[in-house]
Amino acid sequence: MMQFLDQAVDAFFVSNPTNIRYLTEFEGDKNQHEAFLLVFPDTWYLITSLLYQDEARIIAKKLPHVTVVFTKSDNTLTTILTDIAKKFPISKLGIEPNSLTVFEHQTIQKALPAVQLIHHTQQIEQIRARKNPQEITEIKRACEITMACYEFIQTKVVTGVTETYLAWEIEKFIRDEGATMAFEPIVAFDAHSAIPHHKPTITHLSNRSSTILFDFGAKVTGYCADISRVMSVGTESPEWIKTKAVVQKAYTEIVRYLESIPNPLPSTADTIAKTVIQEFKLPQYPHALGHGIGLDVHELPQIGQANEAPLEEGQVFTIEPAIYIPGKFGIRLEDMLLKTKTGIEFLTKH
Repeated sequence: MMQFLDQAVDAFFVSNPTNIRYLTEFEGDKNQHEAFLLVFPDTWYLITSLLYQDEARIIAKKLPHVTVVFTKSDNTLTTILTDIAKKFPISKLGIEPNSLTVFEHQTIQKALPAVQLIHHTQQIEQIRARKNPQEITEIKRACEITMACYEFIQTKVVTGVTETYLAWEIEKFIRDEGATMAFEPIVAFDAHSAIPHHKPTITHLSNRSSTILFDFGAKVTGYCADISRVMSVGTESPEWIKTKAVVQKAYTEIVRYLESIPNPLPSTADTIAKTVIQEFKLPQYPHALGHGIGLDVHELPQIGQANEAPLEEGQVFTIEPAIYIPGKFGIRLEDMLLKTKTGIEFLTKH
């Protein structure tokens, strides 16, 4: 059983759906709080709706330290917490403030009025950041499907297609492979590619000089992939060629740094990319250089100026240097990497 309680609390109330999935394999809708996990040193309580009784009971059989409690009209979260606290007295309870609604916070305080609520931010996320071999296997499979999808989608690029058509073809391919979408795919033509999180529209692809930016990823048994690729249609302008070369140079310099020392810093990698872009007097990207990826598309470690902690063995992350020219085009190159004991392993490569 994973131990992550510290001496500052008697128990931990886990409300982040991804953290519950990580700790118990309980799969609910990430957009809904359909379960909570109350963790004591030797006993865990999985609290969820009767709608999930079959799944929850399978989990309880696999994990003997987990007791399942179902919410009902006459057995609310308040009642359940009050009853459990009678068996296991709590004076200090760790909570995840970033994933609790105000109402849920008030419910916990109402059920446990004498209990001090201690805010723990990203405690479980820190553990999740270092992937075990099984997790890495799942991520690699998601990457394989994603790369195969990129090879496929290029065959669908013809004059007149729409962004939404290509987005649908991406999703169909990934689902036909037995995977699901890690996130809604981005397909962006021309000026749309200068919008980092553009949503596909019915814009048609012209036969003139055009840019297409793709950003998508497959998900396998909960584990995500994420790549960005740019291709051109027609004649590439001198400005486009220069910009693509600068992004590629930034990417190359980042990789050179990551491979050059045992414990590279995300903040330094970000500085390297921005220095290259600044040298050519082009716009800086308005997002982090990259991000950790696993059960969530964006998770720890952050790859950017704010993170000065060295990368650690088992961390899976992206690098995605980019340049966006408003009203014209955007170029972003994104790959997934694994920090190993001896260096860096590419999980995808453009």
